[in-house]
Amino acid sequence: MKALLDTHAAVAFWENRPGAFGPESQGLIERATLLCSPVALLELGYLFEVGKLNVAPLRIWGDLLGRLEVQPADCPILDLAMAAIDLSWTRDPFDRLIVATAAILGTRLITRDRLIRAHFGDACW
Repeated sequence: MKALLDTHAAVAFWENRPGAFGPESQGLIERATLLCSPVALLELGYLFEVGKLNVAPLRIWGDLLGRLEVQPADCPILDLAMAAIDLSWTRDPFDRLIVATAAILGTRLITRDRLIRAHFGDACW
């Protein structure tokens, strides 16, 4: 079983804050192979640039893939764009691409985002 971490879930996981997760997502974290989309790396860069994150994005990404054994989610960008184009319930391009990644890979998506959870049946917190 695999589960995709959205950007904020990846940061909480990197910060070792298990109490930040709900019971369903905590169960997935304990038993699933965790994935993270390269789109999350781009969003980490954006959050760093605007001052919402004070740790370099490549440090977080490196720790996730190295020390924490998260695997990069691999989806061709054209497939992501094709899947994300119809996700008109959000205006956030990062959310569209991360949800598209989970949909293409057929994985659960661990996210705190209520809008995503309301519109994507495989999302949980």
